[in-house]
Amino acid sequence: MKNSVLNTVNGNSILPTMPVASEIEKGSQSSCTLNISDYLADNEDDPMVYVGTYRKYNEGSIYGKWISLSACEDYDTFYEVCREIHKDEEDPEFMFQDFQGFPSSMYSECFGRDTFEKIMEWYEKYSENGEAFSVWYNLFSDDDFDHFDDDYMGEYGSLEDYAEQFVDECYDLPEFAKTYFDYEKFARDLGYDGYYEDSGYVFYRH
Repeated sequence: MKNSVLNTVNGNSILPTMPVASEIEKGSQSSCTLNISDYLADNEDDPMVYVGTYRKYNEGSIYGKWISLSACEDYDTFYEVCREIHKDEEDPEFMFQDFQGFPSSMYSECFGRDTFEKIMEWYEKYSENGEAFSVWYNLFSDDDFDHFDDDYMGEYGSLEDYAEQFVDECYDLPEFAKTYFDYEKFARDLGYDGYYEDSGYVFYRH
């Protein structure tokens, strides 16, 4: 998490606590049309942002709430939740002061519909493919997420492990020849040819 440290209770990680609202700020949610609690982040694996406002920040308050982006149906719902949280302001200018659960390159203190939808597209792909997709994105920063399906070769302990399987599947070598084959050198050549290994995952950048 950017600029935050997770607290621990009974061995379980919990989201960091922000300052308690003033009486005025508490009163701002007295007539919500949404059940705000349905949209507050309670799972550290969710994509989430902490939303305050520039006015409150300039007045010395960072009061706000952690919002789960995945709990919001779309950007319009997300924006409405933000407005409900800060309805004590007539025209709040939202300040997204912290984030978690998506790449830092997508984070902005003030982001709009396009950014929200890109984060949710990233999260959907991450939910389908797990850590391998996150590693792939950190390697290539490719915003065309469909390229992951072409680039991902599988989970291996090293590029040399992948090279050994590659040789077994693509070359009909007799067993005695395999004992003389230099898999380490072949793996190095694969690296020159666009293959990458990171965190136990192998990718081929076409």
